Amino acid sequence: MSVTVTFVMPAFNAAAFIADAIRSLQAQTVREWKLIIVNDGSTDNTLDIARSFASEDTRITVKSLRSSSGSAFLPRKTAIETAETEYVSPIDADDWIDPDYLENLLACATDKDPDLVYPTMWLAKGSGNKDFGRFAPAEDCFYDHIFLGKELIKYTLDGWRIGANGGLIKKELYKRAFDKSDIDSSLIYADELLTRYILLHADRIAISKAKYYYRNNDSSVTHIASPRTFEYLINNLLLIKFCKNVFSETSEEYILAQRQNFHGVFGA
Repeated sequence: MSVTVTFVMPAFNAAAFIADAIRSLQAQTVREWKLIIVNDGSTDNTLDIARSFASEDTRITVKSLRSSSGSAFLPRKTAIETAETEYVSPIDADDWIDPDYLENLLACATDKDPDLVYPTMWLAKGSGNKDFGRFAPAEDCFYDHIFLGKELIKYTLDGWRIGANGGLIKKELYKRAFDKSDIDSSLIYADELLTRYILLHADRIAISKAKYYYRNNDSSVTHIASPRTFEYLINNLLLIKFCKNVFSETSEEYILAQRQNFHGVFGA
């Protein structure tokens, strides 16, 4: 069977978790995949661990940026542009997936021919791989439909009611989103803005019951309290502008973006 999927994994100071993430890929019931890890200037032994796996598994390639970019956007984009397969599957270095994850995503892609299949996200609330609770999609009705991507944007505003981590995304869709957007890659939350551009340019989206486990990692760059926390507010202002341009100032999406910003001010 030919390889049609490349997992892409940005990694920054993920030494405590990256082995679990990689092993969850190696445990997949579908064996034909590739993995590109892009080390984002880690100061721990993340790079050593990644290279150790790559030395024993020819499906794994490791790249490294010269210095830390400050967000997952640039290392993920680097991996995506390097991928040579039809589909790309993002996974963070501190998350993991079920053994039948890829099998279920590919079955959904074959059955429904979408541009994008999102998984079901489960939240790991502790430091270990336990205490799961389903995080998204918010309701079972999301499994029953093929969506126009633009329809789903409102479900990413003022709270995530669909899960946009992981999934199976046509590389061509990523290319369209990169070409049509002008995103500051240095912003911590640049990835989240890119998600909305991906949705905007996707004609067919399905949501699968394939399980992606999101680790609420207190040491991740988006959870550490610092002046960069306020970049979330910059992201919100860009989302407000995006919703105004794509929809209108009277749209539900625009109102939700304003509400997200209101809550973000208090959060910051």
